[in-house]
Amino acid sequence: MRILKCAVVTDFSSETFQAARKKYSLRRSDRYTALVLAAAGKVLDAVPDVSGDTGVIVASSFGPHRTTCAFLDDLLDFREEDVMPTTFSHSVHNAAASYAASAFGLRGPEFTLTGFENLFYEALRTAELCGALCSRMLVVSVEENALMTEEIANHVRRIPPEGAAAFLVSPGESGNGLIFQEDAPELTPFELAERIRNNQLPVYIGKGKRI
Repeated sequence: MRILKCAVVTDFSSETFQAARKKYSLRRSDRYTALVLAAAGKVLDAVPDVSGDTGVIVASSFGPHRTTCAFLDDLLDFREEDVMPTTFSHSVHNAAASYAASAFGLRGPEFTLTGFENLFYEALRTAELCGALCSRMLVVSVEENALMTEEIANHVRRIPPEGAAAFLVSPGESGNGLIFQEDAPELTPFELAERIRNNQLPVYIGKGKRI
């Protein structure tokens, strides 16, 4: 698998959020979706002819949990027929991947992966398997922090930092890039992006531990 381009978004202030919503016409989207699009845009805006034969994978341990909790709160306060359908539609885990496919005209396979073990590894492996279906894959690893993740961090486990890391890869190409090896050191998406920026290639990717 060859890495074509990568980008990271970790500073996601309200100004950045509003800029992403305006740039990609995200009139009613939630913050999680804007975070995915902000990272994807840093990778794809400078790549010619990205539409068509390109797929997308969004990987997240918690998904759009802020929006999901907002929808559940509405169910407690209003009747089911009175809750906002927009909130419900954005609570669906695959919504952000669909926004990315629509915003950039991607016509390849579209997936959303969730989990707590080896998630980033599985996302890259899935992108590699998609080499039979398309020539390029956009892989976005994203996490949004809110009340639920703060509580988890206080009582249960360490959680990943808020932000998004996007990678455009070519599954069928060899050469400098990603090499999968079971006993390779654990790498977070942000660590991988840092190595790529420093041109420390190839990068060996192994199955990591629980987050």
